[in-house]
Amino acid sequence: MYIAPLKSSRQGWRHGFTLLEVLAVLMIVSMIMVLSIPAIKGLTSTAGMSTAIRHVSSVMTLARSHAIAKRTIVRFGIVTAWEDDSEAAYRKYGLWEWDRELERFVSFQEWKTLPPGLVFEKDRGDYLRSASYAQKDGSSVRGDFLPTAESESFIEEVRSGRVKVVFFEFTPSGGARLPGGEERNILAVVINGYVDSLGGGEIVYTDEGKKDWTQFNIDTLTGRVRIYRP
Repeated sequence: MYIAPLKSSRQGWRHGFTLLEVLAVLMIVSMIMVLSIPAIKGLTSTAGMSTAIRHVSSVMTLARSHAIAKRTIVRFGIVTAWEDDSEAAYRKYGLWEWDRELERFVSFQEWKTLPPGLVFEKDRGDYLRSASYAQKDGSSVRGDFLPTAESESFIEEVRSGRVKVVFFEFTPSGGARLPGGEERNILAVVINGYVDSLGGGEIVYTDEGKKDWTQFNIDTLTGRVRIYRP
């Protein structure tokens, strides 16, 4: 019985790839990488926004609970200027409670910081009114906005310099108030962007920009925090 000899596998590999084949593979890999970059950015942005929602809402909930439990006033504050930290503006936030003995507000929690690429919006934007939730319920975008240039603020002294903070307060009854505010709701928005410290402190929106954001609505009567997404 005759059995045909097997061809050596080494002989098949001896010829290798041609330069044209290598270039074709490299082009395909490059195209896949280029097409996947927007998707990767989108995933990163979504993950960062999800993290921000959890952290900000939990801090607000803590502030309300602390105000009720301690029968005191608790401030939720957003940094708008940090003397020696240009990246802190509209990214860092924290809590302060009224100390009866010292007769002043004192911080009782470490500073919190939004994930990279996210900031608190500086003022109410027109894009909020075009959101699907605003079209269904116009009252969802009505309220006093934090922060704005007109918001009351205080100065916090830290080791690295003076910090300017705008705020709203939770009261012992569980409600909320924005000093000088007149609306039923207090609004705050986290959006994709960064503060241009060299360009007058304006917010520069990233690729996601005004396509994706999170709106927090704080009911002044109940202190309830509602979350809206476009």
